[in-house]
Amino acid sequence: MNTTTSSKTINEESIDDPHDVENKGNNISQKTKFAKDACKNFNVLCTVQSSQNEVKASDIVTENAKLKSQVSTEKDSISAENTVFSNMEDIQNALLNSNLFPERLNFIVVRVLDITKPLSGILPSIRTPKRPVSGNEKIFWTLVCLFIFLVCSQIPIFGVTMNSSADPFYWARVMLASNKGSLMELGISPIMTASMIMHFLVGLKAIACDMSLSEDRELYNDAQKWLSLVICFGTSIAYVLSGAFGKISLFVSVIIITQLLTSGVIVMLMDDLLTKGYGFGGGVSMFITTSICEKLVWSMFSPTTLHTKNGTEFEGAFVALMHFLIVRKNKLIALKEAFYRESAINITNVLATLTMLGVIIYLQCFRVDIPIKHRTNGGQVGVFPVKLFYTHSSSMLIETTLTSHLFYLSHVLYRQMRSNPFVNLLGQWQELPNGRKKPIGGLSYYIHPPMSAKDYVTQPFHTVIYVLFVIISCAFISKLYLDISNTGPREVTKQIRDAGFTIRGQRETSIYNVFQSIIPTAAVLSGVLLAVLTIMADFFGVIGGGTGLLVTVTTIYHFYEQIYREYKTTDA
Repeated sequence: MNTTTSSKTINEESIDDPHDVENKGNNISQKTKFAKDACKNFNVLCTVQSSQNEVKASDIVTENAKLKSQVSTEKDSISAENTVFSNMEDIQNALLNSNLFPERLNFIVVRVLDITKPLSGILPSIRTPKRPVSGNEKIFWTLVCLFIFLVCSQIPIFGVTMNSSADPFYWARVMLASNKGSLMELGISPIMTASMIMHFLVGLKAIACDMSLSEDRELYNDAQKWLSLVICFGTSIAYVLSGAFGKISLFVSVIIITQLLTSGVIVMLMDDLLTKGYGFGGGVSMFITTSICEKLVWSMFSPTTLHTKNGTEFEGAFVALMHFLIVRKNKLIALKEAFYRESAINITNVLATLTMLGVIIYLQCFRVDIPIKHRTNGGQVGVFPVKLFYTHSSSMLIETTLTSHLFYLSHVLYRQMRSNPFVNLLGQWQELPNGRKKPIGGLSYYIHPPMSAKDYVTQPFHTVIYVLFVIISCAFISKLYLDISNTGPREVTKQIRDAGFTIRGQRETSIYNVFQSIIPTAAVLSGVLLAVLTIMADFFGVIGGGTGLLVTVTTIYHFYEQIYREYKTTDA
């Protein structure tokens, strides 16, 4: 039997309940003795996995079963029912999370994150506050970050002429909190992409990282920041080389890349400032919410004018409505133009946005409350809520980030090699009169949302493929997100047990089964429901999209909860 076969046999071999195992030997009354024996057994497992010597898996399973039968029920011991390990993976997690014999566990962790240690001194970052930050200070720094973000969103990039080239990212600008031609050209895209990659690597065990250790958390955050800077630098170069800013000289290219990289560092520092407790909420969600609220207010009350085929119109929907009613002699035609104009946001889009906002707020209230109680603290009772939007907007944010990068890659390749059949298979693009680019063929066409409600009806095949893609991808990402975000049934069960709680009316060994029957279903349903809301938002032309409104509602509600909790604690 080779090493791979032995390891696989050990992990898949089921272990009987210790109540059914024959009691062999004397009970061990000391907890330290059991931990040492478990560590010895784990070392044997590591030897089986790393060496080329043949070891029988059945011997390891038998030894593990003997160790579990030695658990004592004395005063300083952990009860056998609470320390049942279903397989060797549980023993590994228990040892890694404990402080017992850390020197014997150092060889297990592959220190890939240690690469960032020598570079930590030059990495721009915010120190963790050494004292409690008051509510007034948090509000101040939150407003400062939002002010800087809004100002940077309006400052044009030096050396770039506005509207000088097409914008393949126009449909995802709001979700990426970016503004074309400004210092926020990249928005939060580098941070989101880096965070997504690191979550996947850690969740899939490609990088060994124990988030319960402060050292590993610091290394993880440093690695994510460095990856964010690398992505920001690489994306800036890709923008310049692809001609996104038009034909520019080498000197101007260096200046543009420097500006984009500097703005990326500023966004990263503001996100770090809010995340580490100097402000309320997280930087990513706060910037998306600010971007959507800005677009919503501007779309309704903007006083700027547009030159259309029907003449001069105001950009703001309500301002345009008043203008049409004053200028047009036929008031019915004026109302029709205000409600259904295609040149800018109309009243129908505003009403659809407000309706979608109410639907999301209503759905946010749906949840399943699991009754829990404390095992020792006087039987303290409470509930563990599992919300309908269990994964929040994570699935749609990940899907939007991935597809936006795919569209940009397809657009660049088609621009350079449009005669290549593989490039055409990836996507074919056409420029619209307003300077925007839309896919007209290939994979990008079918996974890109239709441009209007009319396209949803007149292009049924495209609509069906797009709807199926969004629903299936969001459901799959939501399910996968449980494994990479430590919010799955196993992790929640561990959190409940570590906090000293148990589910009322259930045995200790049944906690995992209860969460296993609820959390995966809630995650998949969350992804599907979010996909449906996004599709409906695209169909009715909702400002900011269904995902953006969900992020906005969640962020504002969380912001309100934090402020209320902060000042309630202060008053107490």
